Amino acid sequence: MYIQRIEYIFGIEKEVFYIIIFELTVLFLMILWIKTRSLRLKRKVMKLIQEAEVLKIRRRPMSYGDRFILSFSSSSIAIMYGVAMIISVVSIFITIMAFQPYDPILLGFSFLMYSVGIIIMFLSWRKSKYYINREIERLERDIRRYKADYKR
Repeated sequence: MYIQRIEYIFGIEKEVFYIIIFELTVLFLMILWIKTRSLRLKRKVMKLIQEAEVLKIRRRPMSYGDRFILSFSSSSIAIMYGVAMIISVVSIFITIMAFQPYDPILLGFSFLMYSVGIIIMFLSWRKSKYYINREIERLERDIRRYKADYKR
């Protein structure tokens, strides 16, 4: 009965309302999963940052795999990756619905959602580069400070 009242407030059909509730639940659980995973990864991050520091000294770029793993230590970047993946999954379902029967407006909307997901993925990848450089600079400062304290 309470769900029917909410349906009437938003003016949407019952099935669409259940789909929206399901998607919001999945989004919330994914954010929780990413948050706990990023907390676990922060323990392992120092080792990867030190390896990245060695690679920076040698003037070789960091591998894409290490960069991707390190990007999950920032919860905002990890949530951006999660949102991009959810948008991609929803756009797959919208693409399937667009062909039963063929609806060009729905198909255009699915392509728009694909592009939004790709843009969010690109922005999170780019943000990870700045995040990792900032963490490496912080590590360099800490190393210099520890060396200065050790010499005293």
